[in-house]
Amino acid sequence: MRRLFHRLAAMAVTLTILTLTASGCGINTADTSDDLPQSEVCNNANKEILSENIPIPDSSDLFSESLSETTTEAFPENPTQSVIPILRKGDYLTCNFYDPTAFRMFDETAEAYELTGTLRAGVVTHHLLAGQMITSFFKAAVQNRPDIETVVILAPAHYPNNTPYDLITSKTNWATDFGEVPCDTDITEKFMTDLSAGIDDEMLSYDHSASTFIPFVKYYLPNAKVSCLLISGRAEKQVPEKAASLLYDISREKNCLFLFSADFSHYLDPETAYRKDEETLAAITARDTASIELMNDDHTDTPRCICTFIHLMNLMEADITALDRSDSAEQADLPYNHATFPEGVTSYFIFAGET
Repeated sequence: MRRLFHRLAAMAVTLTILTLTASGCGINTADTSDDLPQSEVCNNANKEILSENIPIPDSSDLFSESLSETTTEAFPENPTQSVIPILRKGDYLTCNFYDPTAFRMFDETAEAYELTGTLRAGVVTHHLLAGQMITSFFKAAVQNRPDIETVVILAPAHYPNNTPYDLITSKTNWATDFGEVPCDTDITEKFMTDLSAGIDDEMLSYDHSASTFIPFVKYYLPNAKVSCLLISGRAEKQVPEKAASLLYDISREKNCLFLFSADFSHYLDPETAYRKDEETLAAITARDTASIELMNDDHTDTPRCICTFIHLMNLMEADITALDRSDSAEQADLPYNHATFPEGVTSYFIFAGET
């Protein structure tokens, strides 16, 4: 019976996300970075991501009307939930990829991953098709460390040609259906001064690589702040080590969870995807950053985020554990030859860094 319930839940989530895709909000079940097959070409020679100039919509057009209302109806069984304040357009970064129906389904069906130590960091998919995996990670985080002060999110910049910056951050607070998520401006300032990151609020809202996680942060860690850093494929080769050193210093000052946003093999048939994922898994397990730096979308959409994660885990003397593994066809509970996957599947891993 439980198996049947999970299957029905997966089908319902798939239908919800397919509806979102049709409505143009940017989620695609065959997806990668997002979601144009030729929008990103990874070149191993110079390890830069070359993106088309994709027009960015006015994020205010996508702002959820529910944010302008005061309500106590959302997830009333959550003991941390309180009255949601009135949030005004233009004052906040927006979570353009959030859907309440899918979010509730993820919350009702996902179970927390089992951890053996203290969770310090994680590598988590940013595709909402794998929302149950995201939810399982956050449930594990709140059980393991309910007093997390700040969630620091490092994520790929999917549209580097739409911004002048190779490293992108923001000082603006986020709006969610569960209330406001404050920005940890102290950490953001460090990104700006130590890593030369630039402020680009529009990119933070529009790129799903970081904004996907904000509702999860507010719901499961309601008192936590966030600080986000998008990393372009054009960023300097030294960025992972420099960023890891900075994050390590921050970890000694604040009670932080470091979340590294990443997806793995893209647009491949299942057999090829599995082979590439095995190579990536071996490289991460061996902490082989030299090999990971040379990888392209056949392995992962963000080698630099993964390398930063590994460097940080080395500094923390933390263990790296693979908690979960899946792909878009499995998450959608559809056969690979379904019309939803005309170009192949996208793979997902969840990794934990524990001390």
